[in-house]
Amino acid sequence: MYYIFSILLALLGFTLLSTGNVLTKAGSLWIKWQGRRDGEFRRYLAIWLTGLVLCNLSLIPNGMASKILPPHIVSAISGWEIIVMIVLSHFLLKEKIFTSDLIYSIIIVSCIFALSIVGRPVPVEHIDKTAFYILLSIPFLLVIHVLFKGIGVKPKTILLSIFAGCLGGFSLVIMNVVVKEYGYNIGNYFSTPYPYLFAFSATAAFIAVQLAMRWGDMMLVGPLLNSFIIIYPVICSYFVFNSKLGIIQIIIIAAIIYSCIAILKKH
Repeated sequence: MYYIFSILLALLGFTLLSTGNVLTKAGSLWIKWQGRRDGEFRRYLAIWLTGLVLCNLSLIPNGMASKILPPHIVSAISGWEIIVMIVLSHFLLKEKIFTSDLIYSIIIVSCIFALSIVGRPVPVEHIDKTAFYILLSIPFLLVIHVLFKGIGVKPKTILLSIFAGCLGGFSLVIMNVVVKEYGYNIGNYFSTPYPYLFAFSATAAFIAVQLAMRWGDMMLVGPLLNSFIIIYPVICSYFVFNSKLGIIQIIIIAAIIYSCIAILKKH
């Protein structure tokens, strides 16, 4: 029962996150507003702030879900975020929905349901802190090549997208570690490095996404970003929590990644 409830919490968390992202996009006109700060300006600002609040509120159910679920399961459920984004973008931003969106959405929902059946976690007996910090440093070692002047725009976009995806996925690992170690006693969190690592990773990922979208096409950035948000926690789960994936779990996660990429490419 707790396992199913955790799945539902993760779905709620990614629903809030996706809704928040769409609302911040819908209200972002206030940032470049040059006219009078009238009622329309305040409306856009209110929409943007609501989106920002929802993005932050998403940490609560996702954090609660992390008490039971390993990070690779939580990250796989993030595929639900794409579905919510497409639906809300259609109604709020008037973006088109394709037949393929519905097909791949059904695949994602089916895969999440299947993962809830075959992916039941075993208790974590040991957290490998050495592996944790090594895996945190790898994305930064990867993206350091962006600083080289000779590298082209497309390679920069690819590296930044992968970097942001890895750190986005790793933020789920950080959340998982802190909840498993300290439960829901939030007062103890701030005496550990985890909240600060989370804030640092999330900020670095956000900046990388903005730079990647500035230099490259969203159809290149989106698939890479979302794929590594799912893939990297799988790698981290293996080394940090010693979570071994079965072939069926790997196939299900691969199907979710493929479906997310297919939806994003169509748009």
